[in-house]
Amino acid sequence: MYVPRTPGTRNYTSSYTEADFAQAVANVNSGNSIRSAAKDFGKPLGTLYNKVHHKHVGAVGGQTTLTSDEEDRLVSILKMLSAKQW
Repeated sequence: MYVPRTPGTRNYTSSYTEADFAQAVANVNSGNSIRSAAKDFGKPLGTLYNKVHHKHVGAVGGQTTLTSDEEDRLVSILKMLSAKQW
């Protein structure tokens, strides 16, 4: 029987800290394989691979193109233009 998932019900928190992964990454950088470091430190192999190869390092969600200051400046210009009905 198919039961659709309700958005927000999946728990994405992990029990791993960045310090835990930093030790495992240092172990890999010192010459051990990613597989053996994942096993020794009890970390997921895929996640450790991504940490070693600097994948998925951006913030969660869509990445912004404009900085906060640029966006604020653009908003003020657009408000000024709309007030002048240009």
